[in-house]
Amino acid sequence: MGNGAVQLYQAVRKRIMTTMIGALASLEEFKEIFEEDEYEGLRKDILDKGHFQIRELERDLDGFDIKYKTVYFMPLRRDHGK
Repeated sequence: MGNGAVQLYQAVRKRIMTTMIGALASLEEFKEIFEEDEYEGLRKDILDKGHFQIRELERDLDGFDIKYKTVYFMPLRRDHGK
């Protein structure tokens, strides 16, 4: 993977991880309605699916030529130099 692809991979990976953690946090709110083994099974399933998608993402990005584009920000003065 080129540098741009690595940066994109890291950004998307972080989004997927955040989604998994959010799903687990939502599941945690209802933990008391599950048996312990059911809860652990659901938790494992969420994590397994998320990690699978991260692995697939890396394979998907290998098929692209991605270049990182630097964006510069130049603040404009609105006080007309006063």
